[in-house]
Amino acid sequence: MAEAWTVAALREQLPSAMEGEITLSGEGETLIVTFPDAGGLNVAMTVSGEQILASTLLWPRDEQDEPHRFEEHALRIHKLLPLSTFGITTLGGRDWYELFGALSARSTLDDVVRELRFLATNAVDMAEARGDAGAGQE
Repeated sequence: MAEAWTVAALREQLPSAMEGEITLSGEGETLIVTFPDAGGLNVAMTVSGEQILASTLLWPRDEQDEPHRFEEHALRIHKLLPLSTFGITTLGGRDWYELFGALSARSTLDDVVRELRFLATNAVDMAEARGDAGAGQE
């Protein structure tokens, strides 16, 4: 069985595995993976027990026109978003749409890279779905 990932090991391995695709920041047990070609999309990663968790905030719920209509649309299409789950999280008393994924802390580096790429692609797709749901654009 492979050794479990740590945030430090991810910080060390991801730049060469995703050269030119990402930049890294963050401190301690949180790694911020930024995708410049996806509009500067940030994905927060951490390792918790036997899982690697990856999450990106999409936009505040109160900035979404017709949030219930958008949420219904998102719930209907979310199964078309490989390896990602759509949700709402509260930060600083404000609800945000979030896309997240989890994988085993013993996953291969290729699997971690695949998850990150899918999450970034899915976040872009959700932004497009925001308009497709009849919601207002920023």
